Amino acid sequence: GRPMSALSDPQQQQQDNDQGSVACERSSSAEDAESKTCYFANIMSCGVGAEANQISGQLKALGGFAYILGSVLALLQYKPRSLQVHLSGTPNGDHVVSSNPQTLDNVTALVIGNCSFWGAGLRVLPEAKCSDGWLDGVVLQRLGLWDFLTKAHLLRSGNYQGVAGVNALPRFQAMHICSAAAPTSLPAATADAVVMAAEAAADVAHSSPQCVCPCWEIDGEYQGSWCAANVEVLPGALQLCV
Repeated sequence: GRPMSALSDPQQQQQDNDQGSVACERSSSAEDAESKTCYFANIMSCGVGAEANQISGQLKALGGFAYILGSVLALLQYKPRSLQVHLSGTPNGDHVVSSNPQTLDNVTALVIGNCSFWGAGLRVLPEAKCSDGWLDGVVLQRLGLWDFLTKAHLLRSGNYQGVAGVNALPRFQAMHICSAAAPTSLPAATADAVVMAAEAAADVAHSSPQCVCPCWEIDGEYQGSWCAANVEVLPGALQLCV
């Protein structure tokens, strides 16, 4: 896909919404690396949500029940992953800064978007706005089927502050994500060191049999496994006529 724009119409009012861009690397080894760029208008995620989409796609004969059953099966069989992430362009007062790279362990899902809702109506990004020039994110860690059953009402309402295993990320303009073989603490780094750390993480993703690249979905469409992704916001790239 590519950024979309609407045909001009003098009778309609144009609204410029942000769009997300993700450059991904889909590979199981360095020799057969494959890269592509995708775009999303609403939300994208890796982890259990993507696997739920994959399973429900195989159960289409069940109609509206397919996604519910797919989600249950995905939560029962999902194995949490470790991810290395690096946020760029996060707000800090009147300045925009980059955070230090960090490793997130036991990730059930990492959700990124410029709109609020994900999955079956879960309001996991309650502060997200489609035209503010930022991307929002939330990471779900160590959550299983029982957690979703007992906490779904909080995720659906967006009032999940203080819920164990659910943590909102700072708003950002770009994020680099790599698979990680095991959780580690990364020290503060220069820009060159950040790039080297990201490349090292990608090498681990290629070479380690224990490191399984997570599955991804974009706007509800299953994308398969990616070992690395660069996500950024494209302010005002999606032109709509309303």
